[in-house]
Amino acid sequence: MITFRSNSKDPLHIQGAERIRKYIARQRLRQGDALPPVKELCDYLGLSYVTVHKALAVLARKGLVQPIRGKGTFVTGRGGAGQGPSQIGLVSVGAHASMLQQGYRLEMFRGIIETAGDQHVDVRMFSLKNPADRLSSQELRQMEIDGLLVMELTDPALMKRFVRSGVPVVVADSCLPDIPLNYVVCDNEGAATRSVKYLVEMGHRRIHYVGGATRHPVTNALVSSWDAEIRRRFYEIAMEQAGLVPVCHGGESGLDKKRVESLIKTCIRGNNRPTAVVTYDCAVAHQFIDGLKQAGISVPGDLSVVAVAGELTAEKGYSPLLSHNSFDFHGMGVQALRILMDRFSDPDMPMAQAAIHRVGFTFVEGETVATLRPS
Repeated sequence: MITFRSNSKDPLHIQGAERIRKYIARQRLRQGDALPPVKELCDYLGLSYVTVHKALAVLARKGLVQPIRGKGTFVTGRGGAGQGPSQIGLVSVGAHASMLQQGYRLEMFRGIIETAGDQHVDVRMFSLKNPADRLSSQELRQMEIDGLLVMELTDPALMKRFVRSGVPVVVADSCLPDIPLNYVVCDNEGAATRSVKYLVEMGHRRIHYVGGATRHPVTNALVSSWDAEIRRRFYEIAMEQAGLVPVCHGGESGLDKKRVESLIKTCIRGNNRPTAVVTYDCAVAHQFIDGLKQAGISVPGDLSVVAVAGELTAEKGYSPLLSHNSFDFHGMGVQALRILMDRFSDPDMPMAQAAIHRVGFTFVEGETVATLRPS
């Protein structure tokens, strides 16, 4: 049974009409399809026979349904599927607070909420605190969730569950290309390539890569990351295209204080020490720079540092300003919701393969790169 808002200014038959409209969209009824009998609609809505008749009359006046005496009520062309969602779910793994703890997540969330407001779509936040938590298609229907925006998930079992849910799904800031969903991600390929090219333009030839590892938001275990794989791979490709030898460190075992110390000891102070380092993201860069300072190695005097990915607003508090690729996470949220809205234009079309949409970046020339002059 549907629960109606007691604080709504709309009469029950107006609320009922809106619920029937949502039912038509959710069941993907098209022109000529029959609505359930009035008695079934009464049971579904928890409304009286008279109120449901009034609700259907409202939809009929709007041209969304057409009653035919002795046969029932049928959906018109204007009332069929493809009108778009009225309520979407925003899903992440972990506590609700974790969705809003970092600046880039807040920017994504702001982009989603602002766009949802423009489209008159309600957003409901879901926090799956355990990978085994259920969010079945039946539960989604009961909660009247029309589509899902999934943030930063790397768990294949969860992703496959969302595919089976039967509702349109768009994933933001993570990607599992073997699972056929829409993904909105950073342009990791372009950012890694730009980082290497910039250092080459500044005269560097011995450029190493320091990776990062993704931790599961619930178990805290290290998990494979599409971002980490792509950034490392395109660093290597860019190095080879420049005729240089790629050297990668970290990532598989994470990067903690001991690991930083070990890298500095074995690589930075070695015979073939680099003149520059490309890091997985700004967080790894700052962790690495802190270790360098403790070891008496200056940035950029002794070693230049560039981060593949970050956000400018988060870097303004650091000195010196880190050279990095600043991604538009607000735009990522906007684009993710717009793609989800577009899915409702033809909700029955299955996805044969993953559709990956990339968000651009702006390269920020910070203060952590020195120009090398030919010796």
